[in-house]
Amino acid sequence: MASGGDVQAERPEEQGNTQFLAQWLSGQQLVPGMEDVPIRPPWKLNFTNVPAKRHTIRACCGDWMLRYLDEQNFPHPLTEWICTEVQSRLEGMDRSTFRFPCYDDDVDPEEVATATDADVQDSEYLDGMKMCGHVLGVTKKVCCEAASGELKIPELPCKWQWTISTMAIRNKRRKMEDRHVVLPYLELASEKKIPPTSLYAIFDGHRSSEAAEFAAAHLPGVLVNNVHFEDDLPTATRESLKEIDTLFLEYANAKNSKAGCTALVVCIRGVTMCGAWLGDSQLLVSRAGHGTEFVTPPHSPSSPSEQARIHDLGGVVLQMGGTWRVSGHLGVARAIGDVDLKKYVTSDAGQFQQEISAEHDYIVLGCDGLWDITEKERLDEMMSAAEQTRDGITNKLCGAAKAMVEVARQETEDNISAIVVDLQGYYEAYTSSV
Repeated sequence: MASGGDVQAERPEEQGNTQFLAQWLSGQQLVPGMEDVPIRPPWKLNFTNVPAKRHTIRACCGDWMLRYLDEQNFPHPLTEWICTEVQSRLEGMDRSTFRFPCYDDDVDPEEVATATDADVQDSEYLDGMKMCGHVLGVTKKVCCEAASGELKIPELPCKWQWTISTMAIRNKRRKMEDRHVVLPYLELASEKKIPPTSLYAIFDGHRSSEAAEFAAAHLPGVLVNNVHFEDDLPTATRESLKEIDTLFLEYANAKNSKAGCTALVVCIRGVTMCGAWLGDSQLLVSRAGHGTEFVTPPHSPSSPSEQARIHDLGGVVLQMGGTWRVSGHLGVARAIGDVDLKKYVTSDAGQFQQEISAEHDYIVLGCDGLWDITEKERLDEMMSAAEQTRDGITNKLCGAAKAMVEVARQETEDNISAIVVDLQGYYEAYTSSV
């Protein structure tokens, strides 16, 4: 998952989990007995006040763990297994430990200090900075136990069998408001047994990063717990975006936040690729012999169907500075959040599904900043840049996301996020294993 700055990720392909952990442990400065001491978060927390609800606490903890391990380039199978182990240890966490100090003269401080987890109400907020430090401390302890052999690592995929590259940059904007999710082995990060599934997502925030941050943190848990997750994955992804919107609106109303975000979610299970989207983040599919195509048309206020829907609800779409905007403000017609415009900006997501074949080459998930190309020649240049990253021996794309972003940034000042997934490698790995 992306933090607030520029992020690039390309996982090592041939390194086994044991070898990786041994190298990681050799680079740590550890004091015996102090492995689980709280760690100061190395990034700025967006949610310093965490709602005291189980689903939000679990989501925030998972997000913090993934960021911590992602920054140290842990292999994804190992990362997702570590997250599951840490979550199991956090299940008994006493939430009252993270209550904010009491400054109310009418409340006895000693009573607050001795409060139990049962005393913490769902309407309360917990100290995110303190809680994050605790979670990162436990995460590091689990890593140390696994590296030293004290904690047995189950059999995990020992190397990448397909290439995934990501790149996210703030570009010329003052803040980074994009967030992304990359969980190719979602089953290893789940608290319950689920079918092998890969999950990729991009959330492009507007009016702050709050909605994007919230959505990225909640997506894995909400998706896995959807009633259709196992038997109807396309419906599960669409309904998950709707549920995340509902959860965020509750938070936004309590915190007086007008933030929102677009969403693009892609799931792969077996040879089926499906997902859902809101707004103008798009999915591009490349197939050998068929070129490239976008399969998620933007939910734009310029669309006649979106304008008709908004007008039927009593809203207006105005052209401001050459761009059509809902109520003259928002440049997308569907999104998560945007509580003040929710009557018109729906979270009813679009949905897609394709069967992966030997013809599929790769997919690109990108926020609108990646696709702000003014001429077709620029788009061709960007795709050519991706192709030029192919390894001469394996033919795999290496660093494709970075190459595409470097071209796109010449055309826009916006935040840019890209995820490139090698479907050819995935298809070969999957079909050879069944």
